Amino acid sequence: MTKDLVSIGIPAYKATYLKEAIDSVLNQTYTKFELIIVNDKSPENIEEIISTYNDKRIRYYKNEDNLGKTSIVLNWNKCLSYANGDFFVLLCDDDIMLPNFIATMLGLVKSHPQCNVFKTRTLLIDSKTNTNIGKSPLFPKYETFADFLSNTIIGKRKHTISEFFYRTQHIQQLGGYQIYPAGYYADDASILLFCNNNGIASTEESLIVYRKSENNISSSSCWNVEKSKAALKYYQWIIDEFPMKQQDEQIIQQRLDFDLYTYFSAALNIHQSIQILNCIPVNIWNWKKKLLCLYKFILNSYAKQIK
Repeated sequence: MTKDLVSIGIPAYKATYLKEAIDSVLNQTYTKFELIIVNDKSPENIEEIISTYNDKRIRYYKNEDNLGKTSIVLNWNKCLSYANGDFFVLLCDDDIMLPNFIATMLGLVKSHPQCNVFKTRTLLIDSKTNTNIGKSPLFPKYETFADFLSNTIIGKRKHTISEFFYRTQHIQQLGGYQIYPAGYYADDASILLFCNNNGIASTEESLIVYRKSENNISSSSCWNVEKSKAALKYYQWIIDEFPMKQQDEQIIQQRLDFDLYTYFSAALNIHQSIQILNCIPVNIWNWKKKLLCLYKFILNSYAKQIK
């Protein structure tokens, strides 16, 4: 590790907003950083964009295989593996850092030396109109892990992966970002793992711009099977990993049921709906419930066709 060096990883696949993401890093008021860009064997003009820069802080790599076919998290961890700094940030290839992001996060490090995870708010913009559509929820200036877990269980802790700042060695020792199908729920599980015991410190400012787009996995129905598998893994992991009251476990089960039904209802066709049902264990959804859901799905699909 290099003292006071901040490592910023951009897992690159989409080219549309990549230049904006890179420029936002290079425009930071804190200048002691390395920018690690890992091209996940993208078919888009990633290398052409990188070639326009002449900054020694940029380190560029290209994967031999497309890791995102398995899970986008694999490329997140690839970025992390190249990090030499004391601190690490993962910036998605269509997000933006405001100029004082790093400086503000380092201020949080000084004021909360017990923490390994630090967070900013995000400014949400619509990718089509480029207009402001809101801000992410405000976190407390400091939150213990117990409170963070409790709020996560009841669904009050929503976030994206770009808004976090970590002690590099801490998250590397924990094995990096958690691997989930298509990367769904990976940010939730990873943050829970990383801030366990030491809590999380946050700023009230919105220093990351998150671009809400239909190209994001969370907005795409193509990944409904993977989302269902990820939901099953994530909620069971919470129950197994963290001791909780029976009441909290019931809330987890309810959230799992809601998420599964959401993905099932959004299935693109009958084939995908059956795939989702096949991946759900009968102790979660019994055969009666599965058949009833499939029956309703077929009726709804038929109703849409005859309109």
